[in-house]
Amino acid sequence: MKVSIDKHPKLASEGNMVLKLFDRRFVTEFRRVWNVDVWTPEAENKFHQFVNDSRSSKFLADIQRDKVNMSSFDMKMSAGQKVKAYDTLSDVQGAVVPRLIGLATASSSSSVSPGPLNQPTVIPGILLQYIRGFQLKDLGRHAPKELWNSICQDAMQLLRATGERGILNLDFQVRNVIVKKLRANHYKPFMIDLAICRFRAEAKDEEEWRQWRVDEDEEGWLGRGMEDHLDEDYVYRRSSYSKQLRGE
Repeated sequence: MKVSIDKHPKLASEGNMVLKLFDRRFVTEFRRVWNVDVWTPEAENKFHQFVNDSRSSKFLADIQRDKVNMSSFDMKMSAGQKVKAYDTLSDVQGAVVPRLIGLATASSSSSVSPGPLNQPTVIPGILLQYIRGFQLKDLGRHAPKELWNSICQDAMQLLRATGERGILNLDFQVRNVIVKKLRANHYKPFMIDLAICRFRAEAKDEEEWRQWRVDEDEEGWLGRGMEDHLDEDYVYRRSSYSKQLRGE
């Protein structure tokens, strides 16, 4: 969501920014991928009624017993991961990723009947630098063909920069890169989505961290994705850095 903020003594920035809210009621991309119906007030009411019902205790106990991992769907965890990732990339904010300007919260109340869950919901969010540009997947419509290869290579350098600083993006897709036009025939890509990450500190050693990066193959996702978007006009060739990482 693009927002405009007047100058405020507690903010070092003003003007246009991006407000990202981690609200479980929306998560449009998740719902599309997993074929989940869009959120409605009626669905919210049914959810609250179920949780307030005694039957929910058995359901939650079954989840705990089977050790079902629900962390990927925890919006607070997603927000926390993103803040941690931006903190880790503090030295390249504004160059590799947008600048993290601040944290934000919004509140929302449910219209269900009174009950323990009928409390205002705090929705975590962050304020980011607004970068005007186009998605990398739309490169063919916005930049000359002779620049496609160099722009894609610059995008791959983003992955090297984040990886060397200890961040592995588990949800990397071509649409996660925004390309800003600086001037005629000069373009700069930025990575804009770091919600689902692993961190080097989570690995037991450097070899395990290297293997995680090899298995995830962020560069391969980018290269093959751009081949799909640009058809036969672009051919992905693995970078020497990626080959070295993979031991090739």
